[in-house]
Amino acid sequence: MTEQLTGTFKSRSTRPSACLPRQLSGQRRLILLTVVSFFLASESAVFSQDVEAPGTAKESDANLLQDSSQVVKTLESGKADVLPVGDKKRSIADVVPDVVIVQGAGGLPEYTKEFDAWRSKWTEFAKQGNASLSHVGSPKDSEKPEEDRAVLLQTLAGLETEKPADVWIVFLGHGTFSRGSAKFNLRGPDISATDLEEALKPLKRRIILINCSSSSGPFINQLSGEDRVIVTATRSGEEQNFSRFGGFFIDALAGSDADLDHDEQVSVHEAFLAASELTRLFYLSEGRIPSEHALIDDNGDQKGTPASAFQGLHPVKKPKSGTQFDGRLGVRTVLTAADQQIGFTLQERRQRDQLETSLDQLRSEKDSLSVDEYQQRLEEILIPLAKLYQQADSRGDSR
Repeated sequence: MTEQLTGTFKSRSTRPSACLPRQLSGQRRLILLTVVSFFLASESAVFSQDVEAPGTAKESDANLLQDSSQVVKTLESGKADVLPVGDKKRSIADVVPDVVIVQGAGGLPEYTKEFDAWRSKWTEFAKQGNASLSHVGSPKDSEKPEEDRAVLLQTLAGLETEKPADVWIVFLGHGTFSRGSAKFNLRGPDISATDLEEALKPLKRRIILINCSSSSGPFINQLSGEDRVIVTATRSGEEQNFSRFGGFFIDALAGSDADLDHDEQVSVHEAFLAASELTRLFYLSEGRIPSEHALIDDNGDQKGTPASAFQGLHPVKKPKSGTQFDGRLGVRTVLTAADQQIGFTLQERRQRDQLETSLDQLRSEKDSLSVDEYQQRLEEILIPLAKLYQQADSRGDSR
């Protein structure tokens, strides 16, 4: 047991459950999870957003919890429009993420072929995640390329504005930057970062934007905000050469090698780190000067952070006073959640994310707290967190 835990600690996982052998269950798992959580909270130096830990759940909250096996079976059957939630019913659309894949103008045939391949991988990945999928820009989707911009804006306008599931927008193609304006090159009129920001204003949902184009860095300056994860292939509009980051990113996201915290799923942050490293190695192996440096932004400061600022999943330096470090939201953002495979429901996953983010915040404040205050706040987070995992695991074990 000790060897198993020690080996897992070396992965520097941000999630306590990733440190536990799967065969454990019941009270032993609850106790051990609390110990592991305490170890992680005491020894790790992670800096994140300040999210208050939720209080004790009311009895009525139990009606919001649904058996994830029912969700999976319903999604796979494709025969139901609603999912059971206690004595209520929830639309299946509430738990299905929206993925909008936008393929831009390829220009040269070799680039079009490359973007076609990326698009196919994204399509397969989205289908595996049971996402609601929309395509814009492929020759197979439209005989009128000049309408791509209008189709994109119409697609975004047609998304439900306030459902719990995330919105993913993926740009595959070239970009340009001129006179202070960054644009993604569509087959007809281009779409600018300003245009996209205006189109996204009505959405009150988590937005994940993956812009794999050249000159994409300024999209962070324009679109960064609360509950948004923005990944760009370049750090500025001046990096205008063809970007290879996009191919590495989808390979990392759809694979398993980038799973740094061993929680059986690859987050946006993990894919960003892996793709950034693979991009760096590509230019190194070719003996070329890198012309692209990817950024991630999920703290809303409109700046972005490169992969070089992280060691594993963690930032290598403490953020400036009053600021949060990027990566804390991205590391908890996945399209296909392994959580559902072990029994987590949508509501439980959101509670888990809130508690673990609060745990991260408490770690960063440890030096400024008395021992008693730190222990009290730690207990207020770890006990609900451990019970949440126990509840999910017991449901998964019963299937």
